[in-house]
Amino acid sequence: MLLLISEFSGCSALREGNSREHINVEDNTSLVSYLRSQGLSMLDNGPVTAPEMTEPGHFYTFTTGGELYVFEFPNSANTLVDVGWLERGREVESKAHLYRKDTLVVIYLGDDPRVERALTQALGSRIS
Repeated sequence: MLLLISEFSGCSALREGNSREHINVEDNTSLVSYLRSQGLSMLDNGPVTAPEMTEPGHFYTFTTGGELYVFEFPNSANTLVDVGWLERGREVESKAHLYRKDTLVVIYLGDDPRVERALTQALGSRIS
C-alpha cells in the first residue's frame, strides 16, 4: 500500500463533480453495485489495511486491468484527514486517480476510460 500512496501525482483542491445524476452511492457496497451495473467486472480481493490510512479499506481488481481501493469512514470529516495526507504524499507521475464523496475515499490505479467515467458519475470529479 505504501507503493500505492507514493504513486500519486499532482496536488489540487477537492472539487465537486457535476455528473452525479440520481446515482445513490453512499458506501462501499453501493459503489461496487453501481460499477457492476455499468458492465464493469470486478474481483473482490478482500480487506486491505495501510498504516497511512486511519480506516481499513477494500481491494478490488477489474478483469480488464486496474485496481480499486475503497476506504469508508465513520463520518465525512475523517475523510479529509486521509485525503489531505494522500495529496501531500504524492511524489511521482502515475495512473492513480483519487476520488472522495462524503464518507468514501476511492483510489483507482488504471487507465480504463469506462471505469473512470463510472467513478466520476458515482463520486464526482476526481481529485487531480
